[in-house]
Amino acid sequence: MYTWIIVLVLVVAKLALQLPLLARYGFHRDEFLYLSLGDHLAWGYWSNPPLIGWISALVQATLGDSIFAMRLVPILLSAGLIALVVLMARQMGGSWVAQLVAGTAALVVPPHLRAGAMFQPVIFDVFAWTLLTYLLVRWCHYEDKRWILWFGLVFGLGLLNKL
Repeated sequence: MYTWIIVLVLVVAKLALQLPLLARYGFHRDEFLYLSLGDHLAWGYWSNPPLIGWISALVQATLGDSIFAMRLVPILLSAGLIALVVLMARQMGGSWVAQLVAGTAALVVPPHLRAGAMFQPVIFDVFAWTLLTYLLVRWCHYEDKRWILWFGLVFGLGLLNKL
C-alpha cells in the first residue's frame, strides 16, 4: 500500500517540479536535430539510430511540434523511471523507507533532472536501462519466462535508440 502512495507522491513532485519550467526556455540546438529527424523518417541516421526520429514523428503528429509537446515525453518517461525505481526497491525487499529513499534519489539526481527535461535520446536510454533492470529483477524473483520475453523486447527497442 505504501509503495503506491510513494510512487504517486514522487511522480506528482516530479511533474510539479518540471512542468512549470517546461517551456521557459527555447529548444536546445540538439532538439532541433531530433525534430528534423521526425520529418525525415529512416531506418537510421548518420548521428543516431532510428528510434528518436520515430518518436519525434509520433509526437509531432499527435501533439504538435511545440516546446511543451516535445518535452512532455521526456518528463513523462522521467516520472516513469522514478516509479520503476520505487517498484524495484519494493521487489528487492526494501521497506517503505528504502522505497522512499530510492525514489527520492531518482527524483533529485542532477543528471536525471537535465535528461528528463529535454527531447534527446538520453532519457530514452536511461529509461530503457532502468526498465531492463526492473524486468531482470522480476525474472530473478519469479523465474517466469514472460519477464525474459519482455526483457528481449525492451532490449531490442533500446538498441534502436542507442543502448
